[in-house]
Amino acid sequence: MGYTPPGRGATARSKADLPKASADESLYEQLIASAQTQLGERAFKALWQEGCALTPQLALNASILKPVSEHTAKTKRSPMPAPLTLREMEVLDLMTRGFTNPQIARCLTISPVTVNAHVRSIYNKLAVNSRSEATRYALEHHLA
Repeated sequence: MGYTPPGRGATARSKADLPKASADESLYEQLIASAQTQLGERAFKALWQEGCALTPQLALNASILKPVSEHTAKTKRSPMPAPLTLREMEVLDLMTRGFTNPQIARCLTISPVTVNAHVRSIYNKLAVNSRSEATRYALEHHLA
């Protein structure tokens, strides 16, 4: 289901003798599958390899990361009223898949208060007033 490059993921887990976190791993696998579907297999593998080549410090340096719009520019998408941040796009994607705010917080390893702030920001930027309106907007504009 998910993509694990050679020498990473399961191999690293088995070497460290760490137990599998089934709920978190299942969610992780869903997110990986979603990314593969949205980006296409070739683009996903290229981006995955690019990410694996980064050191942790470089990965944390937001200035080296390409904006979401650069990865999705090849697909036809309607313009948004206000640009969403990468994190807001991640939150919106999880919202459209039916995740609750606490589930989103666990998935993204952020606090529920931060998720609430992102949801409010998404509502403001998309000019919607509810989760269902945000989901409908995301689906109609191919954001999820």
